[in-house]
Amino acid sequence: MLNHQFHCANYLAESCGLVMEEEDPLDERVVRLPKQEAQDIPPEMRQALEDYATAMAYCREESFSILDDLDAFVVRPADRFHMITKTIDKTITKREHKLIDFDRHRIAYMKYSAIAEPSPSEEKNMFKLQTQFDNAAADYDYFNNMLKDELVRFLDLSQEFIEPVDFMADYMK
Repeated sequence: MLNHQFHCANYLAESCGLVMEEEDPLDERVVRLPKQEAQDIPPEMRQALEDYATAMAYCREESFSILDDLDAFVVRPADRFHMITKTIDKTITKREHKLIDFDRHRIAYMKYSAIAEPSPSEEKNMFKLQTQFDNAAADYDYFNNMLKDELVRFLDLSQEFIEPVDFMADYMK
């Protein structure tokens, strides 16, 4: 919006015949307005246009410095925090899926282990199911223990994150 106001001031000055030359830091180019005779423009109008262009340039520069600080100290850390929470959410979902696999393999293994006198093929299936059950238990335990350890660190880091961001947000007000 501030860029629009800045360019609007330049176009108004051009249409009234004022010569203005400004560098636009976002476009990295010089805005040159053609020279025209401006003898019939009242001095009040000329002064108002120059003041408007100067005010818009000043507001834009001030706002961009504040927005850059806000981006550096609030938005980027919040984006990193959001990415970490998304990763944690994916890990929790993965752990829930591993728990479902664990329960499925445990139930199948318990069903075969309840057989009093298994046949050789049932023993083979029971051995296979026991291996699957052990693997599922190891996978679930890995994700469960990892989340227990990492969530404690995440909560500590989130406290360290929230205090400076909250301070900067209050400071920016």
